[in-house]
Amino acid sequence: MVWMSERAPARPRPSTTWPATALLLTIAVVLVVHPMWMLHHYGGNHVTTMVDDLVPVAAATLAVVLTARRARLPADRTTRLGWALLSASCAGLAGGQAIYAFYELVLGIHAPFPSLADICTWPARRWASRPCSCSAAGPC
Repeated sequence: MVWMSERAPARPRPSTTWPATALLLTIAVVLVVHPMWMLHHYGGNHVTTMVDDLVPVAAATLAVVLTARRARLPADRTTRLGWALLSASCAGLAGGQAIYAFYELVLGIHAPFPSLADICTWPARRWASRPCSCSAAGPC
């Protein structure tokens, strides 16, 4: 017999500690470490090229994880859709950056234009402003 005071356990809320820590570390790397590395070329040209290509991939990937996580939280349909579009936009950007890094680091050539990297980043440019218009104007 179930009494009124015996409720089913509530769904645990996602931890807010690791996303905040990851975001702060990424901001520090992008705003401080990355520019200093580009300025001083620590480790030589090859290591500098690796850092220059992989930092944007890591930052965009973190943005995908955090926005997708936010899109899953309870909210109205419009808010979830806005976060999902922003996550898809970040995914396109991460994919394009990863392809660009592959051209430079693995193949050893500059990415041609247009390339598959540009095709991946096109939705990122197209959808990036859409969540703002969804939030401001009501339903998309």
